[in-house]
Amino acid sequence: MEDAMKGVAKQVNGLRDDNGNRTKQFYDMQDAIKAASEQLPMENGAIDYAALVEGGARMGVTNQDDPYEEQKRDLLAFASTAAKAATAFELPADELAEGLGKIAQLYKVPTRNIEQLGDALNYLDDNAMSKGGDIINVLQRMGGVADRLDFRKAAALGSTFLSLGAAPEIAASASNAMVRELSIATMQSKRFFEGMNLLQLNPAEIEKQMTTDAMGTIQRVLEKVNNLPQDKRLSAMTMIFGKEFGDDAAKLANNLPELQRQLKLTSGSGANGSMQKESDINKDSLSAQWLLVKTGAQNAFSSLGGNAAPAADGYYGHG
Repeated sequence: MEDAMKGVAKQVNGLRDDNGNRTKQFYDMQDAIKAASEQLPMENGAIDYAALVEGGARMGVTNQDDPYEEQKRDLLAFASTAAKAATAFELPADELAEGLGKIAQLYKVPTRNIEQLGDALNYLDDNAMSKGGDIINVLQRMGGVADRLDFRKAAALGSTFLSLGAAPEIAASASNAMVRELSIATMQSKRFFEGMNLLQLNPAEIEKQMTTDAMGTIQRVLEKVNNLPQDKRLSAMTMIFGKEFGDDAAKLANNLPELQRQLKLTSGSGANGSMQKESDINKDSLSAQWLLVKTGAQNAFSSLGGNAAPAADGYYGHG
């Protein structure tokens, strides 16, 4: 725990004074980390939890100018979300922390709302043919369109492509292409305009609508495609989205109800608390109970050792 807290103190202001000695806030943060670690089973208990707090601080999930109490709240919320996501997605917590942190920054998700992000991804993971880790991968690759799609809509679009069998890089590239091409509709080639004509759509209107309701506009385009005879759909999509992504767009149009279903999954209230539910179920297992008992014992032991630390700090300079 000693080494883990050194890492946290390097990243969080105010845990050491100007002489390098531990402050009251250092011990407060250490106690908060230990308490949180006794609620969420992790292999190395408080040490793993402290690593998530350190990682969150390093990624800038808090504002260093905020009061200490706000920084502590945000860092603990971030670490707890990553720990719960690790259980839900069956992936390493540090890897998930990095992914969630990047997505939160790309899509401007406040740290205190990061659990809503995890819940939405977990709900898709549970109710669609996509995996949480792949959706996180896709969302990071879709960062360029974060100004047009919020994380819920971007996750539903990427997850639908994944559910239809696309690899994460293709799901992201196809999603990016659809948003990009429609956003610059008036600057496109003659072939694009022919495609728009075929769908009886006005490029200037589409371009304008993409700034206010990108997902609604994409759905309207797909609905228009579905009004065409089956043998014209692929060529219309290829005219608009190019040879590289025309077939992906046509497949999405063909599965429009699935996209709409996944959009409802992320926008409805069903996702709320989905990671907490899984975390609670996991906590009842024997292996999780054993980890929590072990963590409690380790924390008690490190507290005994920790009482000598301030004196050692003064004797050796600082730890």
